[in-house]
Amino acid sequence: DYDTYSLVYSCKQIVPKALKYEIVWILTRNKDLGLDRTIVDRLKSQLKKKGVDISKMIKTDQSC
Repeated sequence: DYDTYSLVYSCKQIVPKALKYEIVWILTRNKDLGLDRTIVDRLKSQLKKKGVDISKMIKTDQSC
């Protein structure tokens, strides 16, 4: 969705088939409104289906 959010995923294999380093961002284009919870849940579900561990994802404070 080029108007509301972006989903960014990066993965680097450290030890082949044993250890990888993953980074995931869900970015919104409007920090004041945030992102609708249903969109966030859908994106997390898609990541989970692809085998991405979403258990450590946190929301970043953007108030500054």
